[in-house]
Amino acid sequence: MGNGQKNAAVGNTKVRDNGAKLIFDDPVLCAEFLRGYVDIDLLNFENLSENTPEYLLRVISKIITVFLAKLNIPKEEIGEFTGKIERREFTMLFDSFEAYDVQETRRVSRAEGKAEGKAEGEKYHLVKQICRKMKKDMAAEEIAEQLEEDVDEVQRIYDIALRYAPDFDVDRITEEVLR
Repeated sequence: MGNGQKNAAVGNTKVRDNGAKLIFDDPVLCAEFLRGYVDIDLLNFENLSENTPEYLLRVISKIITVFLAKLNIPKEEIGEFTGKIERREFTMLFDSFEAYDVQETRRVSRAEGKAEGKAEGEKYHLVKQICRKMKKDMAAEEIAEQLEEDVDEVQRIYDIALRYAPDFDVDRITEEVLR
């Protein structure tokens, strides 16, 4: 059977008619694969659970595994979810999933990252100032007063920094202060 006859046999002669290029990189192969499944109502979980062949359930599980792994879902949760697919437990499939806005989650995450970075930068600057004043043999109370900082916080940083005297490695001190 020639390529033209193959396309006519599956009734799909235009690549733009389907997403085959994305899945199989061959519209004819995709059409042949999907031809037997055109009547399955994918949104009817009861029908899907009763009529889907085992091998197709495994394929669905593998695709979903890759997708969820890309979303950084823990492996245990992925296993539980895909296990339900393979056991045909479609009615409870989405019970443990909460709807969430991916873009909002990203925005919040970026904002938290910036805030965390800013806080670390401020702490680094404070440690650096305290270390400079320690090199001038100033006491913690005096440093706190000059920098207009909480005496207890300055004392905590001062005590940590003393272990790094006389060089005062600001990076390592800040790292320890942030723990």
